[in-house]
Amino acid sequence: MSEINKKKSLSVGQIICIILAAFLMLVQMYSWGKTFGRMPLSTLMRFVPGMLDKATLVLVPMVFGAVYSKKKIRPTEAYRFWIIAVVTLVLLYLVNFFKRPGSFNMWKLWGVFFPVLTSTSVLLAGLIFSILAQPYLYELQHRITTKQNLLLLSALTLVGFATSAGTMYFNYSIYGAYLILYFAWGMFLANVKIPKKVFGWSIAAGVFSFFVMFIGVPGFNGVYWYQRLSGRSSVYSWTPEFLSNPASPFLFLMVLAAFLIFRKVIVSYSAKDMRFFIPVIIFMDAPIIGGFASSFRFTNSAGFNKFLMIVIMMIAALALNYLYNRFLFRIKPIKKTVEFFNNHDNLAEVLEYGWKNFPAWVVENRVRLLTWGWFYILSLVSFLIESDNLRIQITTATDINAVIFLLGTRFFAIILTAIFLDAMFAIFYFITTRYWTSTILVSVITIGWAIANKTKLNLRGEPIYPTELDEIVNWKTLLPMVGQQKVIMIAIALVIVIALTIFLEIKFPIKKKGSWKRRGIWALLSLLLFMTPARFNHDGGIIYHINRGFDNKQSFRNPERDIQINGPVLNFLNYFDLQIMNKPSNYSKATINHLNEKYGKIADEINKTRKNTLKDQTIVYNLSESFVDPYTFPTVKIDPKVPNPVRFIQSMKDRSTYGSMLSAGYGGGTANMEWETLTGFNMGMFKSTLTPYVQIVPKYDFYPTLGMDFNYKSAVHPFIGTYYSRVEDYKRFKFNKFVYLGSKYKIIDQKKLGKSSYNSDFTTYANCLKQINSMKGGQFINLIS
Repeated sequence: MSEINKKKSLSVGQIICIILAAFLMLVQMYSWGKTFGRMPLSTLMRFVPGMLDKATLVLVPMVFGAVYSKKKIRPTEAYRFWIIAVVTLVLLYLVNFFKRPGSFNMWKLWGVFFPVLTSTSVLLAGLIFSILAQPYLYELQHRITTKQNLLLLSALTLVGFATSAGTMYFNYSIYGAYLILYFAWGMFLANVKIPKKVFGWSIAAGVFSFFVMFIGVPGFNGVYWYQRLSGRSSVYSWTPEFLSNPASPFLFLMVLAAFLIFRKVIVSYSAKDMRFFIPVIIFMDAPIIGGFASSFRFTNSAGFNKFLMIVIMMIAALALNYLYNRFLFRIKPIKKTVEFFNNHDNLAEVLEYGWKNFPAWVVENRVRLLTWGWFYILSLVSFLIESDNLRIQITTATDINAVIFLLGTRFFAIILTAIFLDAMFAIFYFITTRYWTSTILVSVITIGWAIANKTKLNLRGEPIYPTELDEIVNWKTLLPMVGQQKVIMIAIALVIVIALTIFLEIKFPIKKKGSWKRRGIWALLSLLLFMTPARFNHDGGIIYHINRGFDNKQSFRNPERDIQINGPVLNFLNYFDLQIMNKPSNYSKATINHLNEKYGKIADEINKTRKNTLKDQTIVYNLSESFVDPYTFPTVKIDPKVPNPVRFIQSMKDRSTYGSMLSAGYGGGTANMEWETLTGFNMGMFKSTLTPYVQIVPKYDFYPTLGMDFNYKSAVHPFIGTYYSRVEDYKRFKFNKFVYLGSKYKIIDQKKLGKSSYNSDFTTYANCLKQINSMKGGQFINLIS
C-alpha cells in the first residue's frame, strides 16, 4: 500500500506539535488528581486530569480520522497498528519483568498478544475499529452532502449521550466502537471549508463548554455524594462526571475547538507520522504502566522524576518508531501478512477469505491442534482427580465446584501442566518416532500419577513427594494399601491400553511434520524445561517469577489443597527445589560457636546440683497415633455417666513429671512429630511444609537427637521400617538397634484387632518391654505404634 500524504520530512511546527501531543498523552501515565488537589481552587482543579484523559479519547480518533480521510484505506493499516502495539507491549513487558520480576503474570502476558480482546487500550481498539470502518465511512461521506454529514454526525453525538446518560466508562475494548464516531468527525472536518464566523463560534462554544465542565463536574460530584451519604441514593444509577464523559457534547465541543485550532497542521501529517502515536498510546494505557513508571526514582523529587520518566518514554517512542519503520515490516512473516491485507480492499473481503480457508487450515494442522487440545484436557482431568467428588475447598468453611474453580482461576496452571506434558511427548516421540505410542505413554503416566497421588491422599492426607520414590521397594506392602480390586482394574486397563496402542499404530499411523533435527531440538528444549523445577522455589530468580506467573504458587502449608489447585504434576515438581529455611541474620560459624559456649556454661551450672545423670535412666518416647485423651480432644464431649477410659493414664500426672506437647496434627504426620520429639525443634521453623526424615536428615552423616545422651539407644516399630527412610536415618542418629517387621530382630506377640492387617498396640508394648528387660542400666527407646 502506498503511503498516504507521503512527505520527506516534517517542519519545525509539525515536530513541535507532535512532541507537545506526545507529552500531554504520556502525562496520563500518572495519576495527577491529588497533585492538582493541592493547587489553588483545589475542589475544581482535581478533576482537570480526568478531563484531559477523556479529551484524549475524543481528540486522538479525530486526528487520525483527519489524516486518513484522503482515500480509502485497506485493512493493512489496522494490522500495522496491531503489530506495532504487540511488539511495543512485548518490549515494555520485558523491561518491566527485569525491573519488577515479581509483577509477572500470565494473564497480563495474554493481553500483550491480544491487546484488543483483553481491553489493554480502548483508544487502540477504537483506532483499529476505525481504520477497518474507514472504507465504509469514506463511501458514505462522499455519497451524501456536507449538510447531511453534519446533521448525521451531530445527531449521533447527541443520541449517544442521551441514550447512555453519560455513564459510559470506556474501560473495555467494545467501547472503542463508539470512537468510530469521532474518527468520522475527523474525516468530515478535514475536508470541509469552515467559515471564519463558524470557526469563531466553535472556539467560543469550546471555551464555554470547558467552564461548564470545570464548574459542573465538581458541583454534580457534591450532589452525588450528598445523596449517597444521606441515603437518598441506594444504587449507582448515574455518574457525577457525566458532563465530561467521552460521550458528552460539552467535552466534544471543547475538543472540537482544539481540533479546529490545529486543523491545518493536523491534515498535513501522513499515515507514517501517525504510527508514532501507537507506542505512545501503549505507554499511556498499558495496565502495568503505573507501577512501571513509578518504580524509577532518579532524584528525591517525585515531580521531577515523573517529568524525566515522561521524557524517557517520549525518546523510547521515537526510537521504536524509527526501528519499526526501518526493520519491523521487513521481517518475512510480517511482510507476508502485510501483502495479504494489501490484496483485500476491506474487512468484508478479509472475513470472506477467512471463512473459506479456515477449515482447510484446521484440517492441515489437525494433528498439532488435537494434540495440544488433548494435553490440555488431560491436564484438567489430572486436576479433577485430586478433587473431592469434583469439589475443592477454598476456605475452611467453603467449597466450590472443581471444574468452575479450575477453569476460572487456575487456567494457566493447567496450561503449564500441559506444557510439561507436551515436553514429555516431544522426548518420547524423538525416542520412539511413534505418535500414538508417545501420546498414550504421556496419557497413562499422567492419569496413573494422578490416581497414585489421590490414593495416598486418601490414605495419608498428603501427596507423593520426590523423596518418596524410593518407597517403590516396598511394593509388596503398597499394593495392599491400593486394594486388590484397584490393582486388577489397573492391570486390565494397561492391557487394553497396550492393545489400543498397537491397533492405532497399525491402522492409523501418524507422522508429524518436521525433520529429525527439528524433533531433536524440541526434545533437547523439553529436557531443559524439565530442569527448571530445580529453581522453582529460589525466591527472586527469573524461573521463580515465571513459575508463579503461571499461577503455580505452592503454599507448602496444606499439601492436600496444594495438589488440588496445582495438580499432581506441578505439585510434584514444586518439591524438587525445597528451600528449607530462611537464613538468619548474623548467621556464621563464629555465632554458632558463641551460642554453644554460652549455653554450655549454663548447662554446666545446672548440672552441678543434679543427683543423677540422664544416661543412667530408662526413657521411652511413646508416639501413638491411636491414642488421645478424649477429655482434651476438641469437639469431643464425654458423658459424665460413662466410665473414664483413661483414668489410669490421667492418674500418672500426680505421680510423675507432667506436661502437654503441641502436636502438629492428629492421626498422621508421625514422622514429622517423631522428628520434633527427638530433636526438640518445631516444624514451624521451616520455610515450607516438608518431611525432615526424607528431605533433611539424609543430607548428613550424623544428625543430633536426644538419644545421643545415652550409651544405648534403640527404636521399636512393629511395622515396615523402611517408610520415611527410618532405617538409614536411625543410623545417622547413631541408634544401636531398630526393631521392625523384616529386621534381623524378631517381632514377638504379633496380635491384630479384628480384621485389621496391622499389629495392635499390644504388640508394640510387648516388644518395648522386651527391649527394656534386655538391657541393664539406662537406655533410650523410641517407640512408634
